Amino acid sequence: MSTIAAAGPHVDSVARAEDIMLVPSAAPAASVVICAYGQLELTLRCLESIAARPPRLAYEVIVVDDASPDETADVLAHVRHLRLLRSEVNVGFLRSANRGAAEARGDHVVLLNNDTEVTVGWLDELVDTADADPTIGVVGARLVYPDRRLQEAGGIVWSNGHGWNYGRGAGPDGGEFSYRRDVDYCSGAALLVRRSVWEALEGFDPAFEPAYYEDTDLCFRARERGWRVVYQPRATVFHHEGASHGTDIAVGGKVHQVRNHQVFLERWAHRLAEQQTDDPANVVRARDRRTGPRVLVVDDRVPTPDEDSGSQRMWHLLEILAELGCVITVVPVDEQVRQPWLDRLQQRGVEVLYGPTDLTSHLRSLGPFLSLVVLSRPANAVRFLPLIRQFATDATVVYDTVDLHFVRLEREAALTVDAGTARATARLAATMRELELAATRDADLTFVVSEEERGLLQASAPDADIVVVSNVHERLAPAPGPAGRSGLLLVGNFEHQPNVDCATFLVHDVLPLVLAACPGTKLRLVGSRMPTELLELHGGAVDVLGWVDDLTAVHDESRVMVAPLRFGAGVKGKVGDALRRGLPVATSMVGAEGMGLVDGVHALIADGAEETAAAVVRLLDDDALWSSMSRNGMEHVAQRMSPAAAAAALAAALGRHGVFGR
Repeated sequence: MSTIAAAGPHVDSVARAEDIMLVPSAAPAASVVICAYGQLELTLRCLESIAARPPRLAYEVIVVDDASPDETADVLAHVRHLRLLRSEVNVGFLRSANRGAAEARGDHVVLLNNDTEVTVGWLDELVDTADADPTIGVVGARLVYPDRRLQEAGGIVWSNGHGWNYGRGAGPDGGEFSYRRDVDYCSGAALLVRRSVWEALEGFDPAFEPAYYEDTDLCFRARERGWRVVYQPRATVFHHEGASHGTDIAVGGKVHQVRNHQVFLERWAHRLAEQQTDDPANVVRARDRRTGPRVLVVDDRVPTPDEDSGSQRMWHLLEILAELGCVITVVPVDEQVRQPWLDRLQQRGVEVLYGPTDLTSHLRSLGPFLSLVVLSRPANAVRFLPLIRQFATDATVVYDTVDLHFVRLEREAALTVDAGTARATARLAATMRELELAATRDADLTFVVSEEERGLLQASAPDADIVVVSNVHERLAPAPGPAGRSGLLLVGNFEHQPNVDCATFLVHDVLPLVLAACPGTKLRLVGSRMPTELLELHGGAVDVLGWVDDLTAVHDESRVMVAPLRFGAGVKGKVGDALRRGLPVATSMVGAEGMGLVDGVHALIADGAEETAAAVVRLLDDDALWSSMSRNGMEHVAQRMSPAAAAAALAAALGRHGVFGR
């Protein structure tokens, strides 16, 4: 490539252009189209950012030079693997974009302003979003100013035809701006359009020449034809807004914004009548085009379904609510970011208000639109129910017990040897009982996990509407047989005191009896938040594995799940998970409660060290019994605790309260 003989800044620009190495592709998945009119420095910075952060997928970059009055075209000719299209006369942004898109070879046309700088993964996220669902025709990025203020997290169009950049001026990483959702439009500054959609719509409409409202009109036309327009916060692009045309609508290129607003207003009058009125109070409803019931869920933290049973159940409940068409906001009281689960919820379309959160402020804007509020666990119900009643006057309020805390505390007190500690625990149980009963009486609807717990509450709150929504377990493929398996397994979240007591009792009281009958048997202790007292049990017949990312291997290698819980409440996730994986279980009455397990059919149920050890030995020695238990346990959980069963119970209860009719 020849070098232009020039001096000064031009030579420096050519050198910069020659240093930009784009990645060539004969079959790109995406074609990035950049329109340029002068502003060489901005265009170079944009191309440098793309080259410095190459996407995973195959791509091409097309720059359409709109007869720039400076040396833009000559300099960009030195960018390696750039497809440069030159216009002899200035035709404006709209025609230039249409020309560039017509030359695109990718499955997706990605419009990118020349006054932008991209971040890692931006293009992959846009394309992956579109590829995941054929109904998605348009995907927009999160736009951020260079000073890290948010420019746009999806766009709103009011009934008067004016647009609103949602989140403008706020911190870009706030929970309300970080979840994927359907929107009215996204700015053409960084916009993916499926090429088949672009071609069906014949690109930007010339009625909006030379620029402004063409992107909004395109999004409206795409939706009119049945395609969705989606905002993807994972794709973040920095935008020097106004660097090309300024920001004053009275002068320069921005004057076209006023004229094109009128064109847009007249064309879409029939759809604008369905939009929200231009009122900040309507932003919460207008930012998300989904029309299902608005739901607020308050829980201790972002659910971590790989760590504890309560989180696993809440995760499934959120999935069911989403499948029922609900628009969900989750408030984790501990304010912590927990990955990858936070991101997975956000990509599911769930808003999560992590970090320091003023719930009162959010309820002022969100409350009038809420159809349902779920307050999970007694402390959250007692703390937040008055606030919910104040700001969400039309919402059905659910108290989700997770388990009855007072039952667990009563059982713990009965087992406690120290008299003083036992009395203190009993007093705490009595206090907790009153709190849980108060929450049950004050809520419109109460969720419990078992018929046993429903009966306990109903006896003291006969007028309360109490519904069983148990743990949820996905059906799995048939489990490996007994051959090649060995040893015992206990899985648990060891932040939970009943699990610590269970593990200690198992190691000190049950395991020696098992070893006497079956020498060489090993016990694996697996779970999160393992305390020192359990870590110190490692050695000899006990392998303390601690946290394990994927439990499949330890379940498939083990012969028996042993869960001799001596106190606790609710339905035990560890037991249900083992059964659904086809691993036979020896557990206690406490461990088995709420699941409808029949001793000798679905599991072996025994209390006390000797009885538990005998049950374990039977499962270690008898392959026929083991195989029968494996099949029966899997089938029982699949029928009784399936997502379909939970969805039916949830839909019936919420339907009875009119949640889906608001």
